[in-house]
Amino acid sequence: MRIVISSGHGLFVPGAVGLIDEVNEARRVTDRVSDILRGVYGISVNTFHENDARTVSNNVGAIVRHHNSQARDLDVSIHFNAVAGGTRKAGIGVETLYRTGNSAMRTLARNVSKAISEASGLILRNNGHTIQGAWARNNLSFLTNTTATAILIEICFVNSVTDVFLYNEHFEEICHAIAEEISGRKINMAPKPSLPLVTLDMSAHRSSIQARRVDNRWLVTVKDFLGNEFEIRLRDILETFGYQLSWNQSTNTVTGIGIEGG
Repeated sequence: MRIVISSGHGLFVPGAVGLIDEVNEARRVTDRVSDILRGVYGISVNTFHENDARTVSNNVGAIVRHHNSQARDLDVSIHFNAVAGGTRKAGIGVETLYRTGNSAMRTLARNVSKAISEASGLILRNNGHTIQGAWARNNLSFLTNTTATAILIEICFVNSVTDVFLYNEHFEEICHAIAEEISGRKINMAPKPSLPLVTLDMSAHRSSIQARRVDNRWLVTVKDFLGNEFEIRLRDILETFGYQLSWNQSTNTVTGIGIEGG
């Protein structure tokens, strides 16, 4: 099986921007799904990211031309979505778009969205047109101008707090779900690694907690009174309790000095 996977939008045509940026995350998912599929016997994968176009039409045209230049059985485009009105707490969900009139792609689109939903907890989006996460479109250049069968996956909404949390929490599971559905093959997923431990040295108290390091910031997961989980900077939490912090990177220790002797 031969699959071409491209990320939506481009380096100078970034797409949706919110709690996460579409262009960055679409590339991240595209690369990870491609890596997973390259490890499966009998599957050929070609990956494309558009880096030159300055307009939407040129960007989409370049992506379509790349797909059509390849010998392949399936075209896949990875996107993220957004809704008007700013950030929302509620989940909006996942949907997969396919070319109007293509019943085989309707089935694949449904299966892809369902697999992502089951792997991550993202809901199947219901926008009045979507059926079980699949939406027929006849006005998207990628779907109408590619010459092979094609789907466009909208992983989640970049301005939904719930969607973004579930996407970040289950990134690996989402990528494996996509790889399995578009290839039709069962792929064993590696065990999810546990988060590293960062040592907290708080005056007389010393302990270790699980945290995720992103851009030299430590993020920890907390729950609100409704049981919803969010990631918050470790520094923000501890400084709230009156600690001045320093981080020894070589020993992976965060030291807190109580401002008022705490």
